[in-house]
Amino acid sequence: MNYNDTPNARCKSSNHNGVYEQGSFIVFGGQPDGAIYWIPSNDRLDTKATYNISVSTQTSNHIIGHRESASYYTFSNGTMRNAKIVISRPVAAYQPSLGVGPFAQTTGSWTIAGEPVLHQFAGMGSVPSRLATHTKQSLDYFASQYGPYPWGHAGGSSYGVLPVGAHEGVGSGIYRRSLVDGTYGPSFIAHENAHMWFGNSVTARQWKDVVLIHEGLAVLLENDYDLKYGGLRSQYTASPSTLAATAGPHNITSMTYYNSAYGVMRELRREMDGSYLQWQAPRHTAFLRALATEKAYQNITRYDFRTIAERVAGRSLATFWNKYKIV
Repeated sequence: MNYNDTPNARCKSSNHNGVYEQGSFIVFGGQPDGAIYWIPSNDRLDTKATYNISVSTQTSNHIIGHRESASYYTFSNGTMRNAKIVISRPVAAYQPSLGVGPFAQTTGSWTIAGEPVLHQFAGMGSVPSRLATHTKQSLDYFASQYGPYPWGHAGGSSYGVLPVGAHEGVGSGIYRRSLVDGTYGPSFIAHENAHMWFGNSVTARQWKDVVLIHEGLAVLLENDYDLKYGGLRSQYTASPSTLAATAGPHNITSMTYYNSAYGVMRELRREMDGSYLQWQAPRHTAFLRALATEKAYQNITRYDFRTIAERVAGRSLATFWNKYKIV
């Protein structure tokens, strides 16, 4: 598909719809109901695509987004700054994101689980000190547990106003600055980076499973990160409930549904390993590693999720699936 257009920036920062204007800054991103405002989208999860997006702006601006070559960070042509946002692995249409504006930024290269990964961080006025620290630390931890980091770029950008707290842009999350700096800042950062494995790489086939699978696993991994690194305070409370199995993308900002999804995943870990708090529990960790590696860059159904879990557990989990209506 070829697409050449100027995005319609009719959207306001108070609404959740893809193009967030903040004076001299513009952010392109958004949850499923927002991406359609700035990028070709058929609103399906199971038709993933690769992306090569060229962006031009004034030389006073920086362009923030997923890069797979250091040469793409910036190249000037007269009075214009140009960049390429490249994602060579298939992702769903709502998952890319980018920002344009006179950011403060830092760039460089890391090694995540032995693989080189470019990084880029940006902020309005300054780059939050926590953002790079907890991005690197969470990616290292998750890669050690669930397999190689799926992307060639890592990082994130923070903004004064966003209608959501954060969004899991592929290899370049976007965050509300006050949340990054607040009590739950490390949790938010770890949560969005957990989505690099579960959500961006392994993606639900149906919208009804986004809260259950994407958010359920992200809040579980977020809490694991909090526990491992000094008992940081997680923002969610496990609430065993069937709500997560019936949620769709319209519930994605509801704390009630996040708590329910978290409760399901904690209960599943206890079912497989006998403990809520043993975050490196052998069977459960093996299950998530198998899910992340065997289904990398693919779409999964509830059947796939159940099948891999039961294979690793070595027994039927039918009672658990029925209890939480994951059927």
